[in-house]
Amino acid sequence: MYSGPVSSPVIAQQLAHRSIRAFTSASIPPEMLDLLIQAGQSAASSNFIQAYSVVRVIRTESRSAIAALAGGQSWVE
Repeated sequence: MYSGPVSSPVIAQQLAHRSIRAFTSASIPPEMLDLLIQAGQSAASSNFIQAYSVVRVIRTESRSAIAALAGGQSWVE
């Protein structure tokens, strides 16, 4: 693995990528949600296909049911 200096801010940002699943119950402002969805739509993908689905679930009961159906994935809830 390369351990030298990284002079490209793009490469540095990609190397800093992490998967965070320590979510809170804080709401995301609608403008920020729109911005995040737009960023995801613009991200690179395999075979140049930007297929995506976004489902926003607001009700706690619905999230709990989906989490159970998804194999008990706690971050879904």
